[in-house]
Amino acid sequence: VSSPPLPLSGLPSGGIWTGPGVSGSVATGFVFTPSMALAGTQVLTYTVPGATAACTASARLTITVASPVVATAAAQAAVCAGSGPVALTGGSPAGGVWSGPGVSGSVAAGFVFTPTLALVGPQQLAYTVTNTATCGGSTSRATATITVLNAPTVLLPADTVLCPGRGQAFRLRATPAGGVWSGVGISAGNLFTPPALPGTTVLTYTVNAGTACPVVATRRIMTLGDVNYSIFRTEVLCPNSLFNATPTVPHTVRVSSPLRSAGRPLPAGSVVITWDFGDGSPPVKDSATTHTYTKAGTFRIKATISLPNGACQDSLSLSPLTIEPAFVPNVFTPNADGQNDLFTPRLGGCPPRLQVFSRWGQLVYEHPTYQNSWDGTGL
Repeated sequence: VSSPPLPLSGLPSGGIWTGPGVSGSVATGFVFTPSMALAGTQVLTYTVPGATAACTASARLTITVASPVVATAAAQAAVCAGSGPVALTGGSPAGGVWSGPGVSGSVAAGFVFTPTLALVGPQQLAYTVTNTATCGGSTSRATATITVLNAPTVLLPADTVLCPGRGQAFRLRATPAGGVWSGVGISAGNLFTPPALPGTTVLTYTVNAGTACPVVATRRIMTLGDVNYSIFRTEVLCPNSLFNATPTVPHTVRVSSPLRSAGRPLPAGSVVITWDFGDGSPPVKDSATTHTYTKAGTFRIKATISLPNGACQDSLSLSPLTIEPAFVPNVFTPNADGQNDLFTPRLGGCPPRLQVFSRWGQLVYEHPTYQNSWDGTGL
């Protein structure tokens, strides 16, 4: 709307322009003058008179008058230093750009203000809107204030797991001092007495309570009851396999340890179980896992049960497991005398695929899951 008058022209020359905002004459020329009253779409007409009315021609021109952009920015709520990025809102019209100390982001992703200790106090931010569609670019800028309050950093000891039988009271500590501890089991002098029953106690430590910038930190203390340890081993077998009677390379086992405390399963992650399979393979940490032995020998599986803080630890072992070596005979005598009439390799795992070829490369026998049943048929 603030643009200067726009000259109007048409072909053939000598025509007359009419419409909202049009002024001038054929002699001096016609112009269109934009104004606030004409904001929006305006239709102008160009008429070239002819010798008769039937020979008069006209054409239309559409002109859009853009209103100037006016930016506004709402005041931002106070934030605590170190509390993390906060979204900047209240800028109008949408699509503007926030700028100033601690501001980051983009129009597409949104803008945030990150309060830090270096920004404690009032900070002036700017919201700028630019209309590049018309008028050669129109820019408007508004300001808003955001206040950063100082919040101390609270440091607490790590969450604690108490071993079974440890019920002595101990003093709770935190930095900075002078805050307030709250929760079950807390007495004068910030003494904490663990509960008699197993479970997790959540304690909170509050600094600057009642101010505009309180800081609350949480510490969890898990008390374990007597833990019942047991470990199990099962063979991972293939259905209807003839190779499972005696453990033979390769041989797969599954181990598990359903730990319980006071008759209840322990919370996930409260106990770490490390399995040593006795064959030189790397230890495995899991409550249940599978392992495949690839060499023959006698092995003893050991499980080490420990709490995450390493303060409590125990170990259990299973009875020795003997695994026979694999054996593939290079001769058998299929003469129906009842002795060595079948080809009977000794292999672990699932039944293998067997293919037998003659010396000339002809396939004489094949079975996808061989069950020690070939008697030389096809030779």
